[in-house]
Amino acid sequence: MKFIEIGANLTDPIFRGFYRGRRVHEDDFSHMLQRTVKAGVEKIIVTAGNVKECNEALELAKNHDNLYSTVGCHPTRCNEFEEDPGGPDKYYQKLVDIVTSESAKDKVVAIGECGLVVHSITCNLEEMERIVSLGLYIGINGCSLKTKENLEVAKRVPEDRLMIETDAPWCDIRPTHASHSYLNLSKEMMDLYRPPTCKKEKFQTGFMVKGRNEPCCIGQVLYILASIRGTDPITLADKIYENTKEN
Repeated sequence: MKFIEIGANLTDPIFRGFYRGRRVHEDDFSHMLQRTVKAGVEKIIVTAGNVKECNEALELAKNHDNLYSTVGCHPTRCNEFEEDPGGPDKYYQKLVDIVTSESAKDKVVAIGECGLVVHSITCNLEEMERIVSLGLYIGINGCSLKTKENLEVAKRVPEDRLMIETDAPWCDIRPTHASHSYLNLSKEMMDLYRPPTCKKEKFQTGFMVKGRNEPCCIGQVLYILASIRGTDPITLADKIYENTKEN
């Protein structure tokens, strides 16, 4: 199967071995990307939540053929408009300058994270239907599949409006989640979508860090969706891939 990851926070220092400003293990960014490619993830959209991250995400995208980026300011970071030395207009212009720069050509593929792409949904059924009625697509990740109500909503998202993501390094699927019981993967699939892990304090090269979600785990989201919807996973993966390309 092949995937397009619509949302991964790859600018997070955690992928470079830093946790709360302190280096805990070696930079394993390249190993993370290798696992991603092995799992069939052809493209990753690196999400950015402020001006700093927009520049970092674009730089990553420029240096990796399979990475793309967003430009925007997350709603929780809107205070940065006021805090900018040049004021809100200057901060906005910085975002505009990034998205209109020559280096953004063919690499910036979305405006976000700012409420235009509805991802990581945890809404109720009525809210989901309203979102769909507006012509928007819906991104599903591990946080979208925590509860029984979440599963019911995910089950009813129209197939032609579905996209999937990991929101790495966050939103992993855990044993306490309602979705976990639907995660019936063969050993071969487990190796691809749930590789062996190690604690960050006992890091081993080639292992995923326990508790750190990665784009390679996107297959878990796909298999859970296919299971709750009673759909063939390969067919569903193809449809979601085409949805993402078209959007």
